[in-house]
Amino acid sequence: MNIDQNSVIFDPASTVDSFGRVFHYQDEVYRAITPNGAPQSEIILQMADKWETFGLVKTRRSELTLKGYPLTIWHEKIPYQNYCMEWLPEMLKDAALQFLRLNLQLIKDGYMTKDGHPWNIFFQRWRPVFIDIGSIVPFDKKVFQKSMQEFRSYFWLPLIMFAKEGCGKTYDFLKLPIPNHKYRNSLANEMHIPSYVSPKFLPERFGVKRLIRQISRMEIDYNKSTTWSNYNQREISIDEPQEFPEKQGVVYKFISTLTGGCLLDIGSNKGWFSRLANSLGFNVIAIDNDIPSLTRLYQMAKRERLNILPLYVDFSKPTESHGLKNGYPSFEDRIHCDVVLAMAMVHHLTYKSKMTFEEISRRMGKLSKRYAVVEFIPKEDYYVSKWDHTGMEWYNSKCFIEAFMKEFKNFKVFPSSPSPREIYIFEK
Repeated sequence: MNIDQNSVIFDPASTVDSFGRVFHYQDEVYRAITPNGAPQSEIILQMADKWETFGLVKTRRSELTLKGYPLTIWHEKIPYQNYCMEWLPEMLKDAALQFLRLNLQLIKDGYMTKDGHPWNIFFQRWRPVFIDIGSIVPFDKKVFQKSMQEFRSYFWLPLIMFAKEGCGKTYDFLKLPIPNHKYRNSLANEMHIPSYVSPKFLPERFGVKRLIRQISRMEIDYNKSTTWSNYNQREISIDEPQEFPEKQGVVYKFISTLTGGCLLDIGSNKGWFSRLANSLGFNVIAIDNDIPSLTRLYQMAKRERLNILPLYVDFSKPTESHGLKNGYPSFEDRIHCDVVLAMAMVHHLTYKSKMTFEEISRRMGKLSKRYAVVEFIPKEDYYVSKWDHTGMEWYNSKCFIEAFMKEFKNFKVFPSSPSPREIYIFEK
């Protein structure tokens, strides 16, 4: 089937790839392979079933043809692109191990990945998936050493920093503009991080095995207690809706009327509402800036194989576009969900993060395809009443509604708990 290039959307992150170009067509993901990449692609297609068990994205030959490209490959779509500065420390560790285990198998088969950075990996829910088949090449010792050097700077270095420097400094480091190879190499040398594969380890797979053991044993203290990790999120069973308090009951009754889709849980904490939405058939993205709480949700998602993607994202300062020519889109440009849920968040975003109602509504409007379910906590609330209200004359339900109605067309309001809190359901 021939398709016109004007009918497809090329991925900006693949514009410099001589192997092929990723494009989106009818909500599917394809890769148009160049003449130079075609021979290698045929080998990858033959090995795909085997390598997929080690983390390679599902890859198949496509019947689509695009002018100028002799071969088109279909990839399983990873619904929500995500990047390393949004991963929890444990997620970065899992991604590093997945990368190494994939390479261990590739080396056994005479191949390797020529790139060693984390932007070739997306998390599909709780599982890291290697997405760039163009990085898979026949094994070459010098190229392999270069790839492992990149792994040292882009995987191992931040893992060491998480363990030694703490999460705050490490996330600041991960958010620095890329590429920044020289700076990372210099920092790795200062921290005495050894080269990945010593020449005495022959064949190279033994060096990879050693690195897998070293990273597997790494301990990162991300479970320190914080104010929010001890937050009582009403840990009642999600299987007993008849026992739900008013707040949980309103959310349950609303989202249970929908036919699934995607739900973005802003300020998810340990994920009670994320797990509720998952149980009702939603694909869930859970974001928070409290690492211990979000880590517990990630561990539960892995253990119970839940359809939940936890991401370390601060709603007031979401990930910006980055990379060469800003080829990696911002969080707002990547994530669009049917429902945006924000329980007990607006008062923190305004009083603590200094966001206006207009800023909050604009961002939620961009992230939401249809609904925003937002809890409003008035000044009369037991906790908010004790805060400093200087300059917060505009913080009231009237201004809140006016701001959100610039992004949405209709709304309904329901009582929340404890009183006088309210839940607003806005619809586009």
